[in-house]
Amino acid sequence: MVKMRTIITFGLLQGFLFAGVAQNAPWREGETPIPARADLDVRWEAPTRAIPSNVWIYRLLPNKFSPEVISNIMNLCSFTEQNKTQETTNGVVFRMPDGSRTLEISFPLGRIHYETVEPHYGPTNLAEGVPPISEMPKLAAEFLRKTGINLSDITNSFDNGRDIQSASKFHFSEPLRIYYVGNIDITNVEYRTASFWRCVDGISLIAGDGSQISFGEHGTIRSFSITWRKLRRYQRLRSITPETAIAYLREGKAVQELVPGEVDWAAVRKVTIKKALPYYDSGQSDWLYPFLALVASTEPAFGHTQFGIDCSILDETKVTRPLAGKHDGQ
Repeated sequence: MVKMRTIITFGLLQGFLFAGVAQNAPWREGETPIPARADLDVRWEAPTRAIPSNVWIYRLLPNKFSPEVISNIMNLCSFTEQNKTQETTNGVVFRMPDGSRTLEISFPLGRIHYETVEPHYGPTNLAEGVPPISEMPKLAAEFLRKTGINLSDITNSFDNGRDIQSASKFHFSEPLRIYYVGNIDITNVEYRTASFWRCVDGISLIAGDGSQISFGEHGTIRSFSITWRKLRRYQRLRSITPETAIAYLREGKAVQELVPGEVDWAAVRKVTIKKALPYYDSGQSDWLYPFLALVASTEPAFGHTQFGIDCSILDETKVTRPLAGKHDGQ
């Protein structure tokens, strides 16, 4: 009798812990819950090679950047100790007397932010010497080297890092400004930006840690913003199988990503899963949660051929440690 009571209590504890993880997970925030439908016809046609057999839940921690990294950043941004306007145990701020350039380093947020006053360009004062796209990978990689970030820990896409075939780990953009002078159009690129996102265990973060770096005239750094927190492994768990993902969908344990219009789930006869990739998301919390992002189609279709469905990637029968609250400092 005692042994049975112990087993029942443990089973209830597992269910309670998973419910807390699933209901509070950041990937659910702002999405539309999919109602439970035991009779829903769900077909799996997605490759599973990108889904790992195990995943970790991580704790996000402050990042007290090393003196070497801070020194490198100061040199990159042309600041000296005389430009330091604030220093506490939480970070440091550098600012030019005329306010033209500011560098802020926050240890609790794991954030380094640099900005300059936007130059005043015009048809007679065009930006010159902005690095071409071909030079951007080298410039961005050298910048990251000086900040202590490894190329192996970044991705240029929200697709899973192991699936990326791009020759570069950065995403590049070049805002154009067009001036109309008489009958002549003058196009000018004032800066080019390299963006990247963090990946953990080969899995991309859809929000949170990452960076963007803008290079202006003659390769000078115009602005950048880096968020890169320390990670501590909390719990390693088995990933779900396609059969379990289908069960989660039927049991109402999945959410629909935002799409134009609405999906009438009561009228849906069949759901076909076309793609499945793992991601991490932290939202506004101090935890990094893995989840599974599905690309699906429905019959009948509701104004869009495919849309996103998110569900937990965790095997609910294996969650045995409680997670702290969103802003728990322990």
